[in-house]
Amino acid sequence: MSIFDLELPKKDLDHLEDQLRLHVGHLSEESKKRYYAIVKPRIRDPDTYAVLCWSLGLGLHHVYLRRWWSFALDLATSVGIYLILILWMIRGELSFPILLVLGLVLNIFDTFYHAILSQRIVQEHNIRLCQSTLESLAPPTTALRGRLEGRPTA
Repeated sequence: MSIFDLELPKKDLDHLEDQLRLHVGHLSEESKKRYYAIVKPRIRDPDTYAVLCWSLGLGLHHVYLRRWWSFALDLATSVGIYLILILWMIRGELSFPILLVLGLVLNIFDTFYHAILSQRIVQEHNIRLCQSTLESLAPPTTALRGRLEGRPTA
């Protein structure tokens, strides 16, 4: 999910979580231990993500989910905004007003979008993490893979 993805995340994420739990329940005890050892330190908290959204536009919430390109975009726009404001204070005239407005709009939109949808964004991230970990331990059947990816199965 990026800032330019204006559609809401999938609404059936709870169903996907249930499917993952069911599949994890079918793993052997040793596989479950490995699964939880891999997943537990990498699961993200939605509340921490929401708090990081308010990081002065620096994009720390993207770092939390390891989305480096989104972080670089937020950081670049924030640095540009701050440099334009500093130049305005030093020189007394506003340089590059269009860039300032575009940067502010981008950062404000990104902050509010991710803060409002933080629960869903982190839930989707965690589902993808769990699904990839589960597939690396024991590849699921074709029917389950289709359900996890939201495709109908035959």
